[in-house]
Amino acid sequence: MSDYAGIGSRKLSEPQLEVCREVARRAAAAGWRLHTGACIGADQAFAKGAIEAGGAVTLYLPWRSYEEKWVTQAYNHGALVLVLSEDDHEAWTSVALHPKAHLLSNGARALHARNFCIIRESSWVAAYPLLNQYGSRGGTGHGMLLAEKKGIPILDLSTL
Repeated sequence: MSDYAGIGSRKLSEPQLEVCREVARRAAAAGWRLHTGACIGADQAFAKGAIEAGGAVTLYLPWRSYEEKWVTQAYNHGALVLVLSEDDHEAWTSVALHPKAHLLSNGARALHARNFCIIRESSWVAAYPLLNQYGSRGGTGHGMLLAEKKGIPILDLSTL
């Protein structure tokens, strides 16, 4: 089984979320394992689509209690749940690629380090970025940058 990452904005519209679910359903049907976070929005849509299609899902959490109710439901449907380790030096170091890393709160740093975990084992990335209030692609942009640095192909769903 090969792995891919599903990442994207928390603020997608219902039609945009359906695109994420459909990509995940099709990837699951083709035998791909999904790596994603547990954020509302794109992460949960990718996971729901993969689970609906009977696909394998690995969720990466920045801390144990993150989106606990939803994660428990996904776990009960077969998702593997992994929590970011404080000893994962490579993940924590990757936060330095964020353009304002020095301004990030500890929670934001953990979310960005978790992005590295989502990307690192993936053969390709399905991403649905939106611009945030600062004119950047936020955490999705950070994940896409990590993929670019590792030479991992990105399917930018916002351009379809």
